Amino acid sequence: MSKNSKNYILQAAMILAYIMMIVVNLLASLLPLNGVTTQEVAERYPNLFVPAGITFAIWGVIYTLLLLFVIYTVCKLNQPKEVEKLGLVKIGWLFVGTCFANSAWLFAWHYDYIFISVLVMILLLILLIKIYSSIPSDLTRSQYIFLKLPFSVYLGWITVATVANITAFLVSIGWNGFGLPEVFWTVIMMMVALGLALVFIWKYHDPVYALVIAWALLGILINHRTVYEGQYAVVQIAAYFGIGIILANSIYMLWLEAKNDK
Repeated sequence: MSKNSKNYILQAAMILAYIMMIVVNLLASLLPLNGVTTQEVAERYPNLFVPAGITFAIWGVIYTLLLLFVIYTVCKLNQPKEVEKLGLVKIGWLFVGTCFANSAWLFAWHYDYIFISVLVMILLLILLIKIYSSIPSDLTRSQYIFLKLPFSVYLGWITVATVANITAFLVSIGWNGFGLPEVFWTVIMMMVALGLALVFIWKYHDPVYALVIAWALLGILINHRTVYEGQYAVVQIAAYFGIGIILANSIYMLWLEAKNDK
């Protein structure tokens, strides 16, 4: 089979996988799957790390960016030089894998197979890390927008979602946190997320990933100010701290880059 034929197969696979993922997500909301919404399943396993519902609007951004990525990649797969330079074949097939993992997670979650949902979420995270690490660093502006930006946002959100999914599983099995209070573990997880954000800002020069983490922390803050009515002040302080540090570092990093480009 020629390279062109293989690329045609990949083009079709990417389009169909994206459509499948969107359809499954729509069914999860409209049917919904197993007669329960994604939020209703989450409410069975309450914990202090869950962000406010409005935070999940980021999925609309993610799916829009992924659509742009699919259109861009499908077009570029007809250009051999671009395919080789950007590693689009590897990235394309990994993306197809993420679509299946995304869809499989919804079935596992809605049918209350929480442990399986954790495994699928980890698989999705690994696939996204592989995609992210496969994207070249020397990109043009359009290549950045259509190739890297979608996965900066997607990876950032799935990083948070993985922590939340594991937390829900621990709640489902009645884990007592080694006798330590839930507030302690919540703050620890928030600080881990902050640490990852700082790594991506300074090691990978990717404030977008970090700002997604800040968005998640804002969601946690909103939830604690509304649902919990300020009951857990330490969690709120940690959220304010994390958001402030991410914003300050992102702005400073962008300022340094702008200064160096002059």
